Amino acid sequence: MNINGDRLWNRIMQLGKSSGSPKEGVNRPAFSQADRKDTDMVIEWMKEAGLDIHIDPVGNVSGRREGKEKGPSVLTGSHLDSVLNGGRFDGAAGYPNIK
Repeated sequence: MNINGDRLWNRIMQLGKSSGSPKEGVNRPAFSQADRKDTDMVIEWMKEAGLDIHIDPVGNVSGRREGKEKGPSVLTGSHLDSVLNGGRFDGAAGYPNIK
């Protein structure tokens, strides 16, 4: 599997821009309007990638695409919500920016 690094970087930056400010960091508390907006954006990206979308009763989103061959599944995941004034990667790809 090849990862388009430029697209990944640009999308993480887009999420950070959508729910933060350059000086204050990302603010996307769980179940907030910012969290919902960015989750909807990620769902659209998942649909564009051809994934079948499932949202559970508490709002966890998963996307699935069947493989070309039978075999074990590959799973990966993260969360989109962030701590108050987290770094751009908090939620989308890692831990908060702790100083």
